[in-house]
Amino acid sequence: EELERLREEAPVLAEKNAHLEVENARIQAQCDSAEKSAAEANDRLLKKEQEHDYLYKEHQDLLTRVEIIQTQRLKDEDHHRQLAMELEEIKSKNERLEIEAIADGNKIG
Repeated sequence: EELERLREEAPVLAEKNAHLEVENARIQAQCDSAEKSAAEANDRLLKKEQEHDYLYKEHQDLLTRVEIIQTQRLKDEDHHRQLAMELEEIKSKNERLEIEAIADGNKIG
């Protein structure tokens, strides 16, 4: 009696099993596709991160160059001011010497 019942259920269970296998294959295909998409997205993200790192390094290098240029500009401005002060001192000495020479020339003349 039990054996007869199992024989009757066997084809029904086999059909259900076949449907489940088809469903399982469909789900596995979706999983494989999702994994492939995730791997591709991960690759794109990795490339973006590498690009970001490169651009960040370039940005840092440019900031360093700007800082060096600004420092050099300040040094150049300081040097220019020193030269301008020296020039004014030379002009002032020249004027005194000219005045003294004129005064000496007047004494002789």
